[in-house]
Formats: sequence, structure tokens, C-alpha cells
Amino acid sequence: MIAGTHADNEGILVGLDAGTYNVRKATCTYYCITCNGWWTALLTGTPFTIPKGSGTTLQLQDQWNTGATYSLSGNYASNNTAVATIGATNGTVNGIAPGSPNFTGTGNDFVYISNYCAVDPICNSRSSPQGSGGGTVVSATISQRTSSTVSSDDAALSSYQNAVGTTNLGNIIENGNVRGCGIGLETIGSVAPSNYTGSVIMHRTIVNQGLYVNSTDAGGETPANTDDTSPSNFRDDNPQSGGSAGKVYDLDGPGLHPSAVDGKTYRYRTNFSAYATLSDGTLISPSPGFFFYVRLSCQLTGPGYVFINDVPGDNQIGIGTTNTTWNLQ
Repeated sequence: MIAGTHADNEGILVGLDAGTYNVRKATCTYYCITCNGWWTALLTGTPFTIPKGSGTTLQLQDQWNTGATYSLSGNYASNNTAVATIGATNGTVNGIAPGSPNFTGTGNDFVYISNYCAVDPICNSRSSPQGSGGGTVVSATISQRTSSTVSSDDAALSSYQNAVGTTNLGNIIENGNVRGCGIGLETIGSVAPSNYTGSVIMHRTIVNQGLYVNSTDAGGETPANTDDTSPSNFRDDNPQSGGSAGKVYDLDGPGLHPSAVDGKTYRYRTNFSAYATLSDGTLISPSPGFFFYVRLSCQLTGPGYVFINDVPGDNQIGIGTTNTTWNLQ
């Protein structure tokens, strides 16, 4: 009878070689091992900021105890599909409306067990790593103030006042660091969600322009579609500064500055487009832009600068576009 040394019913392997009987006895042993596997998970691509109507892609990843990182197939979900949806299996986010949604991604992978003890232990346990993260869907609408005074929560107020000598908007005789006839304007970007804390920059483009002396083209017009964004000290890019709760600002005073008392009338006709971006240049306001115009005529007389009103409809700012001829015809 062939029996094991531990018990009569111990399993025995019998191998037969040609001409020789060779008994090989196999025993089962209890011991401990380390099972490598995941111990943390995350959603790459979060946090993010995207414009309404745009998108991004998230990826579920886990990190093993070995330090290795793996991208996983998974199932994704959004906690607010009215703000942003996400592809159930591909992690593609689509921004629907301003807000701050959160997302989860759930996969499957081998689990990390630091000390797994069993009879002949095998590392085959799996579990469901879940990563989570959020982002912001942001947008901006543009409006303008062209009368009264600069908003008190506009951080660029002092720069504007130093330049033109007043906090008034609309038609002004500039008597600060700049002197001449100008039209002060405050372009406002209303950011949603209103608690957004990232930088939002108001930009301005000169669409086209006409410059004249009396009725003659003066030359020197800025080329069409030239960037005319204000320097940073004439902007307020922080939507929370001064308690503004989601507003950013751009201040400007386009105007004319005749250098001599010569009896001539100098005329300015310019079409502008304004838009808002994130700090990386991503557009967050409606395309093609907020169009407005400025038209004015100015003369330097002995007592000082004066607006000249010999052309109907001159010396004003408005929404839309204007003819850029000297007589606005």
C-alpha cells in the first residue's frame, strides 16, 4: 500500500519511467504572498473648465501598489446631465449649460492584497476601482454701459480716471493724461456660473475704420480685424473682484486728439467687436461677437476741445455697425 507520511488519504503522484517505478509525492502547503493590484483610482482630465457647447474627454485610471498606472475601460456617469453629459463608455463630456458637474468612472481590475495567506495562494481577486472628479461649464454674455459713471466694482476704474480725467462714460472731454474728445465705454462680461473664480478676459477687435480731416480721408486707418484688446490695467479679469459676483470689465475711451488750433474737424468712425475668453484664449461668449460702433468729430479751439455736430447722428456710441464715411452716408 502506498501512503503519505501525513495521512492515509494524502494525495500521491506516481510516475512511471521505462523499466523503473518512481514515486513522487506532492504536498499542499499553507503560506502567504503579496498580490499586486490597484489601490487608488482617479479620473484624468479633472478638474476642467470648458465653454457651454464644448467638450472634453475624461479617462478612468488606477494606480497599482507597484507604482504602475493603467487606463481602464469603464462606465461613466454625470451627477447633473442638465449641465453636462458624459459618454457611458467613452468618457466624452459635453457642456450643456453653465454649472459645476461631477462625474464618476467605474472599472474592474486586480485588487492589491498586501498579505494573502492560503493553501497554495493564487492572486486572482478583482474589484471595481472608481474614480471621480468635476469641472465647470462656463459662459459669458456681453453688455455695455455708455452713460453715467464707471461701475464701482470695476478694478480698472482708477486707470481710466487717470487717463481721461473723469469716471464719466459717454461723450467726454478728456483732460487727464490723455486730452481730446472721447467716448467712454465700459464693456461688461457677465460670467455664469456667477461664482466662477478663474480669469475671464474681455477682448476687442477693430472690424473696420475710417479717419477723416473735414471730408478728406486722413489715412492711417487701423487694418480691418485688428486686435484692439485693452492693456491689463484697463481691464478687470477677476469675476469676483470688488464683490462683482461674476462680472468682468473692459474700459476704453476711443477718441481724437487734434494737436493744433487749425480750424479743421477731425472725424473718427470705427466698428468694433467684443468677446470674452478664458485665460488660455478659449472663447466663452457667443460667436461672432458683440458688435458696436463709435463715431465722433472733434476740433481743437482756443478754449479747448469741442465736439462738432455738423453731421447728423455723429458723436455717439451704439450697438451694431456704422458707415465709416465722413458723413455717415
